[in-house]
This record gives sequence, structure tokens and C-alpha cells, in this order.
Amino acid sequence: MRNEFFLEVSCLTVAFPKVDGKPGEMTKVLNGLNLTIPENQFVCVLGPSGCGKTTLLNCVAGFQKFDGDILFKGSPICGPAPERGVMFQEYGLFPWFNIQQNVEFGPRMKHMPRDKRREIADTYIDMVGLSAYRKQYPNHLSGGMKQRVSLARVLANEPEFLLMDEPFAALDEQTRQKLQTELLNVWEKNKITCMFITHSISEAVFLADRVIVLMPNPGRVALDMLIDVPRMRDRNDPALLQYQEQISEVLFSGRK
Repeated sequence: MRNEFFLEVSCLTVAFPKVDGKPGEMTKVLNGLNLTIPENQFVCVLGPSGCGKTTLLNCVAGFQKFDGDILFKGSPICGPAPERGVMFQEYGLFPWFNIQQNVEFGPRMKHMPRDKRREIADTYIDMVGLSAYRKQYPNHLSGGMKQRVSLARVLANEPEFLLMDEPFAALDEQTRQKLQTELLNVWEKNKITCMFITHSISEAVFLADRVIVLMPNPGRVALDMLIDVPRMRDRNDPALLQYQEQISEVLFSGRK
């Protein structure tokens, strides 16, 4: 029987040693957080620095130890796994590989035959619009192009859940908006379940089916809002601007 929720987070608590504190003193970054995500949903997690956004993503990715329970398709998360693909703000590309080789890396590690991994890489390189650059090396690419390669590489592993930690934060606004639109074009083709971490209210509202706002000290869910606006979206749509205002009120008031 298929589990009702793709991801279930229950009583998630994470604590780190307190900065300049006494030995054994801990600061709770997340405390008893509960969250569910259904399959195929695009979720943006938004909040100020220190609210635990990246910590939450690292727990779901299997990188961070935690107290509580996280179930992925009904099974406990105990560590990293290929069905949960992660894309970071840093590009993480191998400089000695060209685009084709970078995107083929995951399938190659799975010992796929050369023809099969080339076919997979070609699919995702084309999907992110870089077919003409497949033989280029990362040091010849712009920041936006590098992030497209990073996206193609994580998708080539064919994960069931895509975890994205502020992947566009370091880009200029024009490139950022372009990549947001391209990400949605890719997402529309396969509807992969996605958790996208961001500081940007406008980015969250433009991308997401659902926005979850975390507030700090310790991290907790302050708002869980569905964005009921059809895609593709107009950034100046009054409905989107209204959602932005509602989220801003929560962020700047610190109250639900």
C-alpha cells in the first residue's frame, strides 16, 4: 500500500553546541518540527538566517543527525540515498570534466553502459538548454550556466525527491529569474517532488505550490500556505503580490 505522504517529518529536533558556551551546552536549531509533503509537490521553505532551513534540508538528505522521525515513502531516513538528489548554492562541478562528463558522472557511478549514460546525459543537457556547450569545461561557463549543469547532473541520477539549497542565491537578478522559469519548465516535464530553500519571498511565491515559513529560536513552522495561482505565472500578478504581502507580515512580525 502506498504511503499517504511522500515525506513525513515528526518531532524533528536538532541541536548544535552553543557558540562560546560551556562544554555540553547546546542550542536547538529545530525543536519538535512536524511537516508532511505529498508526492509531486513543489515546496519552498522560506525564513530568516538561523531558522533551520538548511538544517531541515540536510536532515531530509541524510547528511545531518537528528532526533525525531523522518519517513521517506514510509521508510526511515538513515543516511544519504540516490533517490534524494541534492543541489547546493555552490556549483560542485568537477573542473577536469566537461559538461557531458559532469552530467554522466552519476550514471557512470551506477555502472550504466556507456550508451545508456550518454542517452540520459543528452536528455538532461538538452532539457536545461546546453546542448551546444556539452564539450565546454566549467571554467568557461557563466554562473547561470554552471547552475544549469548542476541541475542536469542531479536530474541525471533520476532522483524521486529533489532538494535544492538556495541554488540561485549567488546569481544576478536577471539570471536568477531566467533560471527560476527554466527550473519550472523542467519541473513541469516530470513533476518531481521538490523542496527548495530560499531567503526570497518573491522567488518562493513564483516557484512553489506551497510555501512553508520557518521562524528561529528555535526553528518552527510559522506559516504553511498553498499558492493557488496557475502556472506559468506572471511575476506581477496581483494574486502573487498578495501572497508576498501575507508572507512578509509573518516574517516581519514574527507571529502567525
